[in-house]
Amino acid sequence: MTTVNLIGLVSREMEATASDVPLYRRLKSAIEAAIRSNALKAGAVLPGERVLAEALSISRVT
Repeated sequence: MTTVNLIGLVSREMEATASDVPLYRRLKSAIEAAIRSNALKAGAVLPGERVLAEALSISRVT
């Protein structure tokens, strides 16, 4: 899976989660969902926090 596909998948998953859930939890849940669905395979390299934060329009400290 490319970085672009992963970011799109995580972004869609985060949008589908209730907005009253803290952003850091939505991000964590979205990454976990990608792992569970096998969209994010073992050994896959995640994008760096700077790239991920910029692509998702969130703060790096999130």
